[in-house]
Amino acid sequence: LGFQVAAESPGSPDDPDVRKDPEQLYGGVVFQTNGMLFGLRPRTAGRIARQGLETLAPELR
Repeated sequence: LGFQVAAESPGSPDDPDVRKDPEQLYGGVVFQTNGMLFGLRPRTAGRIARQGLETLAPELR
């Protein structure tokens, strides 16, 4: 995307050690641009396809 990488974690979300480690980003990455941070993470199979801005919002459970 051309943004500066602020933090990344190559770990797989399928790996139990990655899920247990609070330092891991579950295979995601955090970018920095114009003083703003935003993160992307891999999507898991079987999830409901989302559209619009709700894909940018954190999932609340």
